[in-house]
Amino acid sequence: MHLYIRKRINRIKTVRFSLFFTLLAISAIPLIYMLIRSALHFPSDHHYNLHSNLIWGMYVFEVAIETLIFPIYYLFGITIKDNKKTANKIKTTLLLFIGVFSVLTLVMFFISPMLISNRIKDVSEAANVISYIRIELFAIVLSAIAKFLLIVLQLKGNKKSLFGYLALYIGSMILMDSLIVAPYAPYSLGVNGIAITNIVASLVVLIYSYLYIRHEFNFKEFKKDKLSFKWFHLYYHVGEHAFIDAVLLNADRILFLIAVGSGIHGYLDLNSFFGVFIMLPFIALGDTLKCDLATSINYHHKAGVIKANVQGYMFVNLALIIIMVVASIFTVPLFNSLANIHYFEEGISSSLATIIPLMIVIYSIKAFQNIYDSAFFGLGELGYMTKQAILVTVIVYLPAIIVLRLGVNFDMWTLTLVLLIVIIVDSIATLYYYRFMLKTYEEGKGDPSVHHYPIKDGIAEEFINE
Repeated sequence: MHLYIRKRINRIKTVRFSLFFTLLAISAIPLIYMLIRSALHFPSDHHYNLHSNLIWGMYVFEVAIETLIFPIYYLFGITIKDNKKTANKIKTTLLLFIGVFSVLTLVMFFISPMLISNRIKDVSEAANVISYIRIELFAIVLSAIAKFLLIVLQLKGNKKSLFGYLALYIGSMILMDSLIVAPYAPYSLGVNGIAITNIVASLVVLIYSYLYIRHEFNFKEFKKDKLSFKWFHLYYHVGEHAFIDAVLLNADRILFLIAVGSGIHGYLDLNSFFGVFIMLPFIALGDTLKCDLATSINYHHKAGVIKANVQGYMFVNLALIIIMVVASIFTVPLFNSLANIHYFEEGISSSLATIIPLMIVIYSIKAFQNIYDSAFFGLGELGYMTKQAILVTVIVYLPAIIVLRLGVNFDMWTLTLVLLIVIIVDSIATLYYYRFMLKTYEEGKGDPSVHHYPIKDGIAEEFINE
C-alpha cells in the first residue's frame, strides 16, 4: 500500500504545475474580466455570435483554424530546442496562416451581405449585422495567428513571456473598452466597438509574441531563399486528420446541437457556460500535457514513460473533477449568479436548472477524455481522433440527425441524453485507441494510418534530413 501511494505521488510530481497555473491564469483572467463587463452592462455581442445567419460561413473559419492549430503542439514541440528549425517553421507557418485567412476573409467579406439579406428583412438590422461581421472577421484572423504564437510561447515554457502576453491582452481590452465600448465611453461604438477591441487586443499580443519569439529564436527577417517548406509534408499528413475531425464534429454540432438547442430557450447558453467556464481548468491541464509530451523527446514512442506521465495528469484531473462536483453541490446560487451575469438576461429557468446535474456528469466524463485527447495532440497522433470523430458521427449523430429531419421533436431531456451518449461513445473510443497506441509503441511499430514518416529517436526522419 505504501509503495502504491509512493508511485502515485511520484507520477503526480511529473505534472508541470507552474506551467499549468500559468495557462490557467491566461484563460481565467480574461473570462473574469468578461464577467465584469457583463455585470457592468457593457454592450454584448453574445446574441450576434449565436446568430444563425452566417453559421455555415463561420463553420469554414472554424474548420480552417482547427486544421492549422491542432498539429502545432506536436510539430513545433519536437524541434522547439532547435532554434534554426523552429524559426523556419514559425516564418513559414505565418505565411501559411496569412495566405489561408486572407482568402477566406475576402470571400466572407463579399458574400456576407447576400447571406444576411436572405435572413433579415429589416434593412437597418441587416446593415448592423453585416458591419459587425465584417469587422469581427479581422478579429478572428488576428486571434487565430495570436493563438498560434501563444502556443509557441507555451512550448518554450517561459512564464514571464506568458504573463507579459496576458498583461498586454487585458490592458488592451480595458483601454479600448474605456474608449469605445463602455456605456460611459467618450467614443462609444456599441457592438462594433467590441469587434474593434478584439482586433486591437489580438494585434497587440500578436506583435508582442512575434517580437519575443524573433528574439528568442534569433531570426530577424524573411528571405525567400532561406525559407524551407519541406516540413509542410508532415504538417499536411498530421493536419489532414485535424481537418477531417474538424469537418465532422463542427458539422455535427451545427446540424444537431444548434439545430435542436436553438429551439429550447437558454439551452445553448447553458451548454456554452459549461464548455467555457466549467471546463476551464481541465483545458489548461490538457494544454500543459500537450506541451509536456510534445517537447520531451524521450516520451515519444516509449509506452511506459507516456503511460506514467499521463497517469500523473489524470490524478490531478480527478482531483479537479471532485472539486467541481462538490462545488456544484454547495454553490448552486453562485453558479446561477455567474451564468445569469454573462448568459441569461432573465435567469436560468427552473426547468432548465433540472438538467444541470446531468450536464455535470457529461462534462466530468469529458474532462477525463480531455486528458487522453491531449496525449494524442502532444504525440501527433491525430489519426486516432479522426477515428473517434467518425465513430461518434456514424453511431450517434447521423441517426439523430436523420430522426430530426424526419420531423421528430427533441425536448430538453432527450437532447441532453443524446449528448451523454455522444460523450460515452467518444470516451470509450478514446480509451480504446489510447491503449492501442501504447500497445503499438510497446511492440515497436506505429499505426500506418498515423505515421507517414519513419521515426528515429522520437523525431520524424523528415525533420532530421531537413
